[in-house]
Amino acid sequence: MIPPDADRKLREAAQLWALARKLPHVPTAREQRLLQEFTAFAAGQKVSCEYDAVLAGIRSLWTRHDLLEILRFSRKLPAGIGLDREVRTYVAHARRLVGAVRRRHRSHRHAATGLNDLLNAWDPIGVAESVSDEYSMYLGGLVALLADGADEAGIAEELTRIVTDRMGLRVDSKREREHAAAMVSWYRRVGQARG
Repeated sequence: MIPPDADRKLREAAQLWALARKLPHVPTAREQRLLQEFTAFAAGQKVSCEYDAVLAGIRSLWTRHDLLEILRFSRKLPAGIGLDREVRTYVAHARRLVGAVRRRHRSHRHAATGLNDLLNAWDPIGVAESVSDEYSMYLGGLVALLADGADEAGIAEELTRIVTDRMGLRVDSKREREHAAAMVSWYRRVGQARG
């Protein structure tokens, strides 16, 4: 027979578990010693490091999302520890994530350059000939909208908002629609070239 307050107990357990996940981890004395040993080894103050210290250090770096430090440290590992399955797993995942971030950054940098040229062609203030990055502050928002699949109307609406709210100018609806269409078609061409 199921106790009548089983649902309440399950909800309380779930709430406690959610609270426990939010609380910071307080390292034990052993974990602190291992992390100190790892830090000294990573800094070059120690020649060797025990396996548990390496795992504690890599786990600490992983929870802090310090992927580049994991990759940098992985080059210093002794061969025996570097071949360990768990260590290799952390390093492989860090390498994949860093690679994905770098590829995405390159892609966005390329997109930002092309979109900046289109914003300079839009040029509602009329200064693009003398200042090439006048509209660069709007790149992030426009790239995000385009990446989310915004159509000409959505981009035209954003350009209108920029002109009225950010620049305090009167809207030229025809100009905004034409340049929004150019931005959307450019983004689609760039997406087809990539994919």
